[in-house]
Amino acid sequence: MQTREVDATAVQTLLAAAVAAPSVHNTQPWRFGLDADSRTIEVHADHARWLPAADPGRRAQHLSVGAAVLNLRL
Repeated sequence: MQTREVDATAVQTLLAAAVAAPSVHNTQPWRFGLDADSRTIEVHADHARWLPAADPGRRAQHLSVGAAVLNLRL
């Protein structure tokens, strides 16, 4: 896989696109982190935003996080 440097403006643009992703019940159940050592953006499900009554299997949460990841791609 070919890698290249991405400047701070591009990272901000990518994160803005990721948080604009659709989410089930508009829960926006994602958390982002930037690992400066490996120069990667980490995406995690935010379990505090999980709706257990509406999404007992967390399927909707995973789909929502997947939409954010899809918007994040370069």
